[in-house]
Amino acid sequence: MLAPEFFCSLSLFLIFGPFTSGAVTCPDQTWETSAQLDACLKPILQPDIGEARNECRNLKGRLASVGSAAENQEITRIIQNWDKSKTAGSIYYLGSLRKSAKSKEFVWLDGRQFEFTFWDANEPNALMEGCLEIRLPYGKWNDISCAHRDLVAVCEYRTSWPYAESSHQYLDPTAQEVSAPAKPTTTTTTQKITTISQKVCGFGWSIGPHGCYKFDITPRTYINSYAYCRDFNSFPTSVVDDEENRFVTDLAKRGGEPWHFWNGAHVHLDGTLLWADNERNVTYSNWTQRLWGNTGIGYTKPDNIATDRCVEIMTFRNGNGWDNTYEWNNDPCDFAKAVVCKKPFGY
Repeated sequence: MLAPEFFCSLSLFLIFGPFTSGAVTCPDQTWETSAQLDACLKPILQPDIGEARNECRNLKGRLASVGSAAENQEITRIIQNWDKSKTAGSIYYLGSLRKSAKSKEFVWLDGRQFEFTFWDANEPNALMEGCLEIRLPYGKWNDISCAHRDLVAVCEYRTSWPYAESSHQYLDPTAQEVSAPAKPTTTTTTQKITTISQKVCGFGWSIGPHGCYKFDITPRTYINSYAYCRDFNSFPTSVVDDEENRFVTDLAKRGGEPWHFWNGAHVHLDGTLLWADNERNVTYSNWTQRLWGNTGIGYTKPDNIATDRCVEIMTFRNGNGWDNTYEWNNDPCDFAKAVVCKKPFGY
């Protein structure tokens, strides 16, 4: 006769796993099995892609990669199941990072060759966005910031892996390029600043004169830019002095923006100009008083505030090309522009 302990152990095994469906054996029933992928998938909720990667590794998995249209369709189907059941969020990361802060190419972190792609129209489009999102309902890809607070990464588990995991790490896109140190153990000033910036502000943010700043080159209306910044618990940047005005403009220029971007100033219903982050009156300003292009027409800003209720910072075009002026202009809020977000230190 079998001992009672056997039946107890068998019951625990059946309840908690491992769970088998098809050819692959999943660690437990919290994973969703795909016979088509010969893998198990699980949503990982973490504040940034690095933490998600570490948690997935702890589960003996790797962040998911895609090698074909059929695989992409299957992963999309599984994510839709998560989304319907409300067990995950709305931003779904695959296991890919931009090759470098100035590269348009991406790599798979699990070691697979990056050959198949399924980018959405006009994507990837922003060098500041170092991660890869798969969008519902069609499974199209988008490059996106690596630090969304509500990100859900797709963790994949396999019985065995046909390729060695990549050790690639994404570099802070706001850091300036520096020459390689003479000795491998040397730490450059830029590397130290980047490390401090990540500790104080978070991945992908830069320390500035009055807080932490993030530039995104994607053109959006003012309202959509506001919503984008709020995703990071930040606001379109306020600007309180000339130092901050130059800092945010230089940040945008390093990110590839040669023309204009939203700041957080907007015209209130009563006609006063307020900042989005605290609804206080705008006291510092740098309105342009210059000519528009080569037309010979002069403008005094702000003007037309009944219709042009939002504020951009720009590099003004003149006859000799791009001129670094850091000047302000008010425009209709439904125009699409880049944005600089701002949040307090350590937030």
